[in-house]
Amino acid sequence: MSKGKLAKTVLISIMSIIIVIIIAYSAFMGVYVYTSTPEFCAKCHYVKRYVVSWEKTSHKDVNCLQCHEPSGPLAKLHSKSRGLNYYLMDKTGDFSDVMIKAAYINERNCFVCHIDLNKEHPDTVKLDRAEFDHLKSTKNDESCLNCHRDVGHSTDIGIEKVIPTN
Repeated sequence: MSKGKLAKTVLISIMSIIIVIIIAYSAFMGVYVYTSTPEFCAKCHYVKRYVVSWEKTSHKDVNCLQCHEPSGPLAKLHSKSRGLNYYLMDKTGDFSDVMIKAAYINERNCFVCHIDLNKEHPDTVKLDRAEFDHLKSTKNDESCLNCHRDVGHSTDIGIEKVIPTN
């Protein structure tokens, strides 16, 4: 094979790989967005109770994953793999394992909204306007959930523990 043909083959291969990556990423993000709504999550019968409870709280305008998705580059994969597991259990009827053993709460996102970094929710109660010294609690490594466990939804069906993902 001549250098010209080799270069052309390598270029076509690289371009093909890039196109496949772009298509795969676009497909993943499309599915991610579609499956990240409370309405989608409520399609599973055991999650519906959480969604109904959430709709009655002050956080009803906050998307589930804003609280329940860990931070970091693999966060989306983590939350979607958990969701896929719940979905498969729901569709197959195999509930041999406790479905939701722990609630993953990203407490960093509590601060994003409550120290005024999230402009999507401008009416959020800000920590600096609260009567309680939240800074002191934070310095003592106290979880927001010690006092605010029922804020997102008051139903803890089957939850054995809450795991802050700070």
